[in-house]
Amino acid sequence: MPTDPVLDLDVALALIKEHAECSSRTCEAKQYLTACVLWLGAKSGCDIEPVGE
Repeated sequence: MPTDPVLDLDVALALIKEHAECSSRTCEAKQYLTACVLWLGAKSGCDIEPVGE
């Protein structure tokens, strides 16, 4: 789980790759990072799909 807020889409994407094998139901970091990726993607105008379950 990141200790600082994730405010950059590239950073969020890099961090979420480390949790690709985790279940989004049990991994708090993956839940947080998925929300960050979706929010930052929308904010930047990118069409981002959630990373695998």
